[in-house]
Amino acid sequence: MAVVRGAVYAGLDPNTISARVSRRAYGIKIEREFETGVDPESMRVRLPSGDFCKNRFHPLITKGRRVNINSEIVLRLVIANSTSSDSDITIYSYNDNQSPPRYINDPRLKVLARIDPLNVFSPLDQHGIEKQATFKMFFGLSEIKAILEIDGVQYDTTLQFDSMSLGSSYVRN
Repeated sequence: MAVVRGAVYAGLDPNTISARVSRRAYGIKIEREFETGVDPESMRVRLPSGDFCKNRFHPLITKGRRVNINSEIVLRLVIANSTSSDSDITIYSYNDNQSPPRYINDPRLKVLARIDPLNVFSPLDQHGIEKQATFKMFFGLSEIKAILEIDGVQYDTTLQFDSMSLGSSYVRN
């Protein structure tokens, strides 16, 4: 019933909804600085700028967090051609109140979307070439929009909320 009521409020006057309370946590796959004794050696990636742990989960929104409508979350990234999936951004969610998973193979994580920019690196590029990237995530009334920008080119995806999968509750003005 609350979902229907929120939809009616949003349809009658979209400006009455100022924020949403996330029913899920969201994050992305990244490479983080490798921690000896914590991260498995099989996940170590050696780059000119240091050793990194691949397939780490980076939380962006925690469950229960109030997020203003159309506010953006911005994350500056360095993308390196170190693996076969060197430039993709995978968006995940999970639905519990435990601490965030450390790795993307955690069974609590569900893949929501993948942004896979084509031809970011040339086959002639040397291993370890790094490019600056910006990842932005916007939470709207009925969707999440994610944008990855590399070398001035934008790649994006949009995820629709529905009561069964992503879900959220609304905060009225």
